[in-house]
Amino acid sequence: MFDEVRYWLVTDIHKNHLNILKYCNRPPNFMDILIKNWCMLIKPTDVVIDLGDVIFHNTSELTGFLMSVPGTKILVRGNHDKHNSDSWFINHGFSFVCDQLVIGDTLITHKPVVVPDNIRLNLHGHIHNVPPANWEKPLVDILCDKHRLLSLEKVNYRPVLLRECQSEKHVIRTKAFYETQGKQGTSVFVKE
Repeated sequence: MFDEVRYWLVTDIHKNHLNILKYCNRPPNFMDILIKNWCMLIKPTDVVIDLGDVIFHNTSELTGFLMSVPGTKILVRGNHDKHNSDSWFINHGFSFVCDQLVIGDTLITHKPVVVPDNIRLNLHGHIHNVPPANWEKPLVDILCDKHRLLSLEKVNYRPVLLRECQSEKHVIRTKAFYETQGKQGTSVFVKE
């Protein structure tokens, strides 16, 4: 009997990026937490879509990391993944590499992008838990009601099911979050 293939999302791992601890207030052992959660949730038959920015420095460690966690891995290239070719990432453990991925009416990217009319949601990473005042102006200028931010920091360093993100669980309404500056009491956090 075959197991149902489940699709998961993870984003902005930033393995070996020491400054990410400070920038995003991550615990020093966030990689241990992520690996533990990944191994607990993901079956070998599952597919994990990484929304980019997977590793910094010591890139030779990528193979060991990807082999230590189950599932087929797809990389949606982030801004910090541009230094290596698609074949390099495939040789180090990813099964497929792309700049964006469309599944049904959902566009999956690293950064928010201009969203075509036939797309219902743009699931993206990149922004982390950074205060909106520090967001990149070109990204802010294109935000619309279709953008949904997935933040590794907000989901407690674990992969989340794609179908749950598509039903707006675990994601943040990016534009609303920016417009309200993330003030408590707003409805920008969707079904946490």
